[in-house]
Amino acid sequence: MKNHYKSFFGKNCALIITSDYNTSSFYLNFIQEKGNQQWETYKEGLTLSLNLSEICDISEILEKDKGNKRIIHVYKGEKKDFWFGFEKKNEDWVFSIKGRSINKITRDDIRSHQKSFDKGELRLLKKLLFHIEDEFIEFTTKGKKNEK
Repeated sequence: MKNHYKSFFGKNCALIITSDYNTSSFYLNFIQEKGNQQWETYKEGLTLSLNLSEICDISEILEKDKGNKRIIHVYKGEKKDFWFGFEKKNEDWVFSIKGRSINKITRDDIRSHQKSFDKGELRLLKKLLFHIEDEFIEFTTKGKKNEK
């Protein structure tokens, strides 16, 4: 498959995963409910573009069911700070992804999002990321053969 799209909706926050091997892109889009059952658009939300190495880092955390990873991207005066990992909540360990956008000059939070995954969502997230990781390696590292 050349692309994927999967959304994980929570009570107030959703995480949408999209990938496209034609453009070698993998995105995590956070959107929040604004009220009255209205949700932010992708443009209003928080987006992170990941490279293959970062996808592999997250997959490793999911595979081991422990640990965490912080990824920071800076672009046009905006710093995006993302944290992936397991944390203890109510005597259980849950996997969470937290993202925030910070104004590089004032250091003020522009927006902040968090999505935690229940056991069923976590199982699906793991399978999806492992699959995407394998396909990304296959499609984005494939060289062209010389034909004679």
